[in-house]
Amino acid sequence: MYQKPAFPKLYLLTRSFSLHLQSFFQRRAPRFSSGPRMRANMLLTIFYLWSKHAQMNKYIVLIIAIFFSASAYAQNQTRFSDIKPGMQDTELEWQAIKEANKRGLTFCWKEDFTKAVIISPKWELEMDSEGFVKWRKIHMVLYAVQWNGRCAITDFTFKQKLLPDETFSDKLYYQSVGDMVYVECE
Repeated sequence: MYQKPAFPKLYLLTRSFSLHLQSFFQRRAPRFSSGPRMRANMLLTIFYLWSKHAQMNKYIVLIIAIFFSASAYAQNQTRFSDIKPGMQDTELEWQAIKEANKRGLTFCWKEDFTKAVIISPKWELEMDSEGFVKWRKIHMVLYAVQWNGRCAITDFTFKQKLLPDETFSDKLYYQSVGDMVYVECE
């Protein structure tokens, strides 16, 4: 049975706001719509909607509450097992886990990385300033368990050096790390 909302205008505004947010992120979301990037995108959307709909000024507290709860909800719905691999190489994945944990010990990170998945479909070559190949790099997502029991995924980039005999080294080197996103533990 349909039940009429207690505050119909408020209901319609929040409903249209959430639908607009969903369509906005489906069009513009980065690979991981989380952390600072997602909050910045959501904040821009809120200001855009606020400027388009003058009646939303009354509901700014509600909009801000939706803003903070939506980001936490979206992060908690992410699962590591849903990530589609670009290519598979278990040896590289184990090297990445070892390298990330070694880096974590060096910088006192409170995560223990246990799983990895390669998200790059192929290696990307990196050139020096003269146009010669120096490295090749690959992107991976690593799954971590934190000291407090929470689980997270993080985007890493690793690289391999080009050797003088025109082959690439077997050793994987850390290049960069992205935002951490909290996920369901698996």
